[in-house]
Amino acid sequence: MNDRRTFLSASSAAAVHMLAGKASANDRVRVAVIGLNGRGKDHIKGWLAQPDVDLVALCDVDSKVLDARASELTAKVNRPVKTFTGMRKLFESKEVDAVSVATPNHWHSLGACPRIPEHRGNG
Repeated sequence: MNDRRTFLSASSAAAVHMLAGKASANDRVRVAVIGLNGRGKDHIKGWLAQPDVDLVALCDVDSKVLDARASELTAKVNRPVKTFTGMRKLFESKEVDAVSVATPNHWHSLGACPRIPEHRGNG
């Protein structure tokens, strides 16, 4: 029996492969994770395990958490990663192809539908 976690993992991998288009071995999807506590750590681990993915950016409103995860990720991938404290700036980045939303439930819609106005304090 498939549970929610299995479904989400499989559908995320399928989405990445569709985005990449599988045109050549050089095509890679550049992903960012939004929300870096709890489930966000699992998202980071999952994306790092995908062969056609470059985890290029992280986003969290808590700068302490953001700095800690960015340092950990930089050490793992041996290159700097972009950091954002607000979703809007992340969505504007041309260096990101897809985002993985690991925020608390009440922030999911903002990460999934970036045209919805954000709370003024999180821009």
